[in-house]
Amino acid sequence: MSNANNYTDKTKIESVYWSTSAFELKVTSMVLWEKYDASDSMPASDLSKYNVPSAYFFRGTLARTIGLNSGLSIELFLKACIIERLDNLPKKFMIHDLCKLAKKAGVIFSSVEIERLKILTEYITWAGKYPSGKNDNSVEELIKKMDAVGVDNPECYSSLPCTQEQYLGLWNKIVRHYSGIGGFGELSPDGGYIKPFKKGKVWKVVLEEDEVGKTAICNFSENLTVAEAFILAEQMNSERVSKNGVYNKRYFTSEM
Repeated sequence: MSNANNYTDKTKIESVYWSTSAFELKVTSMVLWEKYDASDSMPASDLSKYNVPSAYFFRGTLARTIGLNSGLSIELFLKACIIERLDNLPKKFMIHDLCKLAKKAGVIFSSVEIERLKILTEYITWAGKYPSGKNDNSVEELIKKMDAVGVDNPECYSSLPCTQEQYLGLWNKIVRHYSGIGGFGELSPDGGYIKPFKKGKVWKVVLEEDEVGKTAICNFSENLTVAEAFILAEQMNSERVSKNGVYNKRYFTSEM
């Protein structure tokens, strides 16, 4: 019993458990997506084996589960990022709301990506499991959200909440962010988990600004954790495009 409790305690403070589970769910999603994409050429004997009458019905049985697993993989990965920031996962973030989790994790998504996160949140909470949600007109409201971000035939039984490419766009953005704030690493011979960055307040954000004939570099902010520095630099870089589209400044992290 003590070993089980010890493991449970570790999952509350070590992000690797969450990022690993997120990856497992992502693999499941990709396997289901492969079956979904190949369903048009599926032999009738295989359809019969699954007791489904048509490829259309087969895709429909997979679509909701793909949305559910994809959404859950994003949820767990964002929670891994929160643990990297805070060294724990507060109870108030044991939620399914991907937008709230993304904000706390510090990941910067575009406005369209945020709308996709809202849709995937619906799949986690009800659309991937139940015929309708708790709210009145839940199905109709979800269809409107999907239509607004360009989902083809969102009212169709076999439609997916997003394309595989769009899902991987969300996933890869979190990968970069998680790595940047100190996630990932490798196991040591004694079974410990070695991370690439120090977690203490030893990082800074450097501002690089082009001037005539030279490049000026100065400290923008100092005495930060690696997570604070990376998130600040990402936020500043996301806002640094001038009105004419020219990048006039660059922020990056540096160890003090």
